[in-house]
Amino acid sequence: MYEYAIAWDWLTFAVRWLHVITGIAWIGSSFYFVALDLGLRQRPDLPAGAYGEEWQVHGGGFYHIQKYLVAPENMPEHLIWFKWESYVTWLSGFGMLALVYYAGADLYLIDPSVLDVSKPTAIAISLASLAFGWLAYDTICRSPLGNDNTRLMVLLYFILVAVAWGYTQLFTGRAAYLHLGAFTATIMSANVFFIIIPNQKKVVADLIAGRTPDPGSRQAGQAAFDAQQLPYAACSVPDAVEPLSARLRHRVQLDHRLAGVPDGRHHPPLVQHAARPKGRPDLELAGHRAPLHRHHVAFDGAQGSDRGKRGEGVERGAGGRGRGGLFEGA
Repeated sequence: MYEYAIAWDWLTFAVRWLHVITGIAWIGSSFYFVALDLGLRQRPDLPAGAYGEEWQVHGGGFYHIQKYLVAPENMPEHLIWFKWESYVTWLSGFGMLALVYYAGADLYLIDPSVLDVSKPTAIAISLASLAFGWLAYDTICRSPLGNDNTRLMVLLYFILVAVAWGYTQLFTGRAAYLHLGAFTATIMSANVFFIIIPNQKKVVADLIAGRTPDPGSRQAGQAAFDAQQLPYAACSVPDAVEPLSARLRHRVQLDHRLAGVPDGRHHPPLVQHAARPKGRPDLELAGHRAPLHRHHVAFDGAQGSDRGKRGEGVERGAGGRGRGGLFEGA
């Protein structure tokens, strides 16, 4: 029994740190692409379809990034889909929920003075509440209430307040706090899985088939909102930074509209990424334009104002390999 307890502690330790690290990766990549969007500059001779560009320097290399609001004319051969940060963060968080709060429900989940229920009933309530969160959010987004970002954000704020109060009437204080984080995280990851990635794949399929992606194909009433704009009640430390990321994303959406992009009428952005390799003798930084290795990066499509149009991003790298030429991890 003692060995079992030690092994269980090591398992929860490993899953907890996996959750923290992947959460940092998820929120960190979101912050990077928000900062990238805010730094884009426009010039007259940009390629057709490009919204803006930015030069960056990092790790001894120079990066030339160009963003496309709909899609480039030709699909890159190798793609990385920025989705696994979201998926693994949710899966590891749910693993912690199961290991700590479900396996130890009598101690961590159930408070008889709050709600005296059996262990299976408490677990069923927990699972049902997470499923309800996504279904309610998706239904609201598809309704006329989802057509205005500000109205939707205010509505979701009050919903989260009500949900937070509701959890305190069901579980222990510690479990109520964690469930609010799991509630919002489930909405965010489900949005990536059910909305963002499927629509991005439609864009990719159109480009591969030689068709022009339709920037207007969405269900009527689909909200111009992203699940990552939800205030993310932290179930791990990195999640607390998400509300700021949401405000920056909203700023980017407004910039797009001011630039003449019709509201709710564009696909997930793609950016072109060129790297000046490190240690190349033929690169002269002063007065000569050196040859560049071309890459393509597309980021998580939260910048698009149409929830049904957003996609996760893509990277093209020389020599990259994957099933069918497509990477599916980040």
